[in-house]
Amino acid sequence: MRIKSIFRRGYGAGAALAAALAIIILFSSLAPALAQSTPAVPPAFYGRVFYDAYGGTLAPAGLTVDIYVENENQPRGDSLQTRSDGWYGGPLGTDPRYVVSGTEADVGKRLVFKVNGQPAATYDSSGRPMTVTFQFDQVQQVDLVVMGPEVESTDPADGATGVPVDKTITVTFKGAVQQGDNFAGIALKDASGKAVEVDKSLSDRILTIKPKAPLAGSTAYTVNIPAGAVKDAVAGIPLAKDFSFTFTTEQDKTPPAVQYCDPADGTASVPVNKTITITFTEDVQEGPQYAGVSMVDDQNNAVTLQKSISGRVLTLKCVCQYKIDPPDNVKVIHQ
Repeated sequence: MRIKSIFRRGYGAGAALAAALAIIILFSSLAPALAQSTPAVPPAFYGRVFYDAYGGTLAPAGLTVDIYVENENQPRGDSLQTRSDGWYGGPLGTDPRYVVSGTEADVGKRLVFKVNGQPAATYDSSGRPMTVTFQFDQVQQVDLVVMGPEVESTDPADGATGVPVDKTITVTFKGAVQQGDNFAGIALKDASGKAVEVDKSLSDRILTIKPKAPLAGSTAYTVNIPAGAVKDAVAGIPLAKDFSFTFTTEQDKTPPAVQYCDPADGTASVPVNKTITITFTEDVQEGPQYAGVSMVDDQNNAVTLQKSISGRVLTLKCVCQYKIDPPDNVKVIHQ
């Protein structure tokens, strides 16, 4: 009786063990199918776009961000546009994100971020450079830095001296550029900050600045190209920062000459209150004999004058203490 009882207990334990093993084997065989029934979530990205350097100028609204897998020619998702605060997508659950499609074969492959078709450098949210690869089940902030136009050289070079007064100025960029929103802000100024009238043009990589008249001799000039004056001809990325350079013209060896007078020489019946102007071929300033500039009537009587110079123009105003009756002839003497 006892032997039978032991046998029955042993038989029950063996059956339970066999059942447990059968269940384990069943679930092991079903595990791949269960895993396949839960699809992997493709990676998604968002972040900020900067110009030229991390933490620098944030990109404006309307730039297009796309993500590519390595050297592929087609992006792997739907494009996102930058907002006015420089972000593409965002961290909030309601914000859009750039979702990159792919398969297991793409895992570990490098992702290439482009802004308006131009490759961008990738950074984490702390500003550290990073390489981004395709990994399932990741949502990540990736900040981007895209380079705008860069100046390669200038002619004359920054700090150059002895530059001819009739010099045509050129600025060469590293890539083709086109006019930006601030193109009109490009200026050539003398040491006093006075703007010089110039013609400006762009051809491929070269900005040409041509003064409309010869520059003054022995004078320092500065070329100012403000941010946004030009933009990349392909991607449309604007110049991010102001750019300027200076040069000094050669010593002036040609004295100024009178170009014309108003009234002209020999003019009769000139009003007694006429303001007289004498225009020279270049900008002038007071010389050692400026006090000798004078005006006399036909009796050689000196006329009291107010004198001033602005650019190329000498202005004379008569301060009359007596009436001059026409047809008195008045002539200008400059020494």
